[in-house]
Amino acid sequence: MPSDELIRDRVEVLRALVLAAGHRHELLEALWQVSDDGEARAAVQRVLGVTEEQALAVLDLQLRRFTPAQVAALRTELAELETAGQPDPPAP
Repeated sequence: MPSDELIRDRVEVLRALVLAAGHRHELLEALWQVSDDGEARAAVQRVLGVTEEQALAVLDLQLRRFTPAQVAALRTELAELETAGQPDPPAP
């Protein structure tokens, strides 16, 4: 079973990927304006309001991940990990 830290890191990446899918038009427009990798990372951070690590994950994203089925799979994985990270409710 992955550690809590690995799960938290994956949740943060999934949040950024889902956010990128929802803002793909603005993201691609911003990326069209940049001239290097550093500017691309900064543009992703600015458009999505994400961390440097999240921005790098978005930049590594393959465009096929923007299909409705792939976005649904990302959302499902995110929901499962977020639910798994919730503490069990106290016993009555």
